[in-house]
Amino acid sequence: MNARPGVQADRPPDDGDLQALRDVAERFQLAADAVHGHIYDVDVRSRAAWRSEGLLGLVGYRPSEVPPHAGWWMDSIHPDDREAATADGVARMAEGAAVYSTRYRVRHRDGRYVHVWDRVRVVRDGTGAVVRLVGSVTDVTREH
Repeated sequence: MNARPGVQADRPPDDGDLQALRDVAERFQLAADAVHGHIYDVDVRSRAAWRSEGLLGLVGYRPSEVPPHAGWWMDSIHPDDREAATADGVARMAEGAAVYSTRYRVRHRDGRYVHVWDRVRVVRDGTGAVVRLVGSVTDVTREH
């Protein structure tokens, strides 16, 4: 059996399991709604990206309106900020950081640029290789 410790793989989920999953999903949705910005999850190997509905309030797009890959967001970063924001993240991950943050401008659907604070949680595999980036991007335009 390939079950993880503490997980019984030989039984179907019961009502308690399903309710626990519903509770976790509801808790996540409430927390995501409380963020003034959006939450994302990027698979580093495939570059596939999941984005929360907070993307709409931040840059004017629903997640379903944009390609589900990290390149779209990178292309939206202001050209004057893109290199520094990317280099900062690469350097912090190379240093072994589990969490880092950076600030830059990102293009809104209406053409203006929004100042954002991007906080990233770096997820590594057993060898230490970065496999996921999970984070939140908050509008900090009023600070500028």
